[in-house]
Amino acid sequence: MIFERIFYRQWGANPLNWIFRTRPNADLSSQRVSELLAKLGNENVQRAFFRTYIADVSSTKGEVVIDSTGLENEIDIPLTEYSGKNNQNETKLIMVIDRSTNMPLYFRLIAGNIADVSTLTTTFSLAKNFGLNPTMTVMDAGYYSFENIRSLCSQSIDFLTRLPSGRKLYKDVIKQTTATLENPENIVIYNNRSLYVQKVKVDLYGYTGFAYVCQDIKEIGRRKDKFFRDAKEESLSNAEIAEKLPFVGKFVLVSNKELTPNELLPLYYARQSAENAFGFSKSNLNLLPLRVHSIQNLRGYIFLSYLALLLSLEIQDKLKNLCSLHEALKLAHNHFCEIYDSEIISLEPSRRLKEVYGRLGLYGS
Repeated sequence: MIFERIFYRQWGANPLNWIFRTRPNADLSSQRVSELLAKLGNENVQRAFFRTYIADVSSTKGEVVIDSTGLENEIDIPLTEYSGKNNQNETKLIMVIDRSTNMPLYFRLIAGNIADVSTLTTTFSLAKNFGLNPTMTVMDAGYYSFENIRSLCSQSIDFLTRLPSGRKLYKDVIKQTTATLENPENIVIYNNRSLYVQKVKVDLYGYTGFAYVCQDIKEIGRRKDKFFRDAKEESLSNAEIAEKLPFVGKFVLVSNKELTPNELLPLYYARQSAENAFGFSKSNLNLLPLRVHSIQNLRGYIFLSYLALLLSLEIQDKLKNLCSLHEALKLAHNHFCEIYDSEIISLEPSRRLKEVYGRLGLYGS
């Protein structure tokens, strides 16, 4: 029943014929939808799901990506708070994603005014109760703090994160590598891009760590051009320009694990899997706007959308190199059936749609 609702709710088909035939006693009134969301929002239901689901994918390597996104929200509940970052009332969605499969593993909701840096330890503590014990986490600069770095290191969890530019360590390692970063031995080619990458051994709050100073060779010209134009508009002195110039167009990654350049960049850019999951949920699955009026229903709505995301990503993976999920749904939209009192007869699918069904295990004998 749940997955039938996921399928039809997210993909726009009319569920009435199908549900009336397969669930003749189903009550499809709007009140029942609210009841369904409330049941899905029950903490025990979600705990049972995550225990089973994470156990099923326990063969993963334990490398995860953690990230969050704000969900615009005007519902008068404790999870709705003003986010100064986005200048709107929000609920924040945190997601933990498997790096190797790009599949979401766990999610939680918090108030929109809680900073990312405060959520890392709690998120992993909660996820541990469902059997999720990451060996490596990739995260954005918003999670970098003394407490988080010490916590990860003490638990022997490796990490890779971007270093915030306001940190003293950021300035120190860039100054240390200013004269040597653009040496030929530091050139790295990744994803049709060329970068300079130089490794520096550093102290991370009492633990041995490594900072990786990076500079995109193609991007540096554009960044410097903008910097010089802005500097002239702001009437910066030559001394001020010379002081700021070494930091233009560079970013620093830090880890408690020594990585080669060939390991570093693919690992860090795995963060895009979280951004893709959030983008897919908001754009393709119509996650926003949030039209519920209680914490329980909000949790159920997000959980339902989470299940739809898992299903969509799994289908998308099976259709890889054949077509996109959007193209497959467009093909399926033109596949009709004849409905009789006692049976439903599917009409012949097109050749292209047969290939889609074949990949999904839906067409054959």
